[in-house]
Amino acid sequence: MIAVHRHPATLSGQRHGRILLEIGLCVLLLIGLLPFFILLLNSFKDMMGIAKNILGWPNPFKLSNYARAFEKLSYPRSFFNTLLVTLLGNAGLIIFGSMAGYRLNRAPTVFNKIVYLLLLASMAIPFEAVMIPLMKVSSAVGLTKSLGGLGICYWGMGASTCIFLTHGAVKGIPYDLEEAAIIDGCGPFKTFWRVIFPLLRTTVVTYTILNTFWFWNDYLMPQLMLGGDKQIYTIQLSMRSLFLEYYAMWDVALAALVISLLPTVIFFLIAQKYILSGLTAGAIKG
Repeated sequence: MIAVHRHPATLSGQRHGRILLEIGLCVLLLIGLLPFFILLLNSFKDMMGIAKNILGWPNPFKLSNYARAFEKLSYPRSFFNTLLVTLLGNAGLIIFGSMAGYRLNRAPTVFNKIVYLLLLASMAIPFEAVMIPLMKVSSAVGLTKSLGGLGICYWGMGASTCIFLTHGAVKGIPYDLEEAAIIDGCGPFKTFWRVIFPLLRTTVVTYTILNTFWFWNDYLMPQLMLGGDKQIYTIQLSMRSLFLEYYAMWDVALAALVISLLPTVIFFLIAQKYILSGLTAGAIKG
């Protein structure tokens, strides 16, 4: 073997380049986190403190802002409503999206190819373009003004992304595994759930994470679907009513924003390691 010796000046230049890159990334990180820091900082101030110096340290610390925001948001009820919609939406997309993506990949008929291409094309259509048809259809079948109906509507709106990622991930699974399962007497459903689905875990976790952020923070579809019944408001709808009713109470409003963001931040910190690996397993193979 031939040993390759690098010149000390080259190694030094590479180290300096890495250091500069890390410094640049840290600066970008601080810039990205600055709005959240300002939000958190001002959530502990009173109205006078916010008006005087938005970047100043809270003096005094107003923990009562969070108690008032908790009450104004009806947080336990709003949290449960949002959690119910998120769980229902994810359950349907995990079950039907993964099965559809698998079937469209393993049965490449002309009809299935057309369906897959139409699903891919639908990903480029903005929600505003289908908003009115969605409302008319959901109203006709009785899905409006209910949390269950909202969750079911998310199935249709999120299916294309889930099918796209699953379709790509299935390409990396050897067909021999399915043939062995069929020889052992497994039917199509048993083959999928016992053999294929465990191998799709990373991809499924990825789009479940992305959909969770979407469902939890969505405002437009809940506003259209749920109407004016505050008993079924999600967190984002409760936030809207707080801003409309208490538009001048920024101390309470900012604390409410922190409370509404906290569950998704915790969820992201727990699940972040799955995002990149899942997108790589699904999208690149697709």
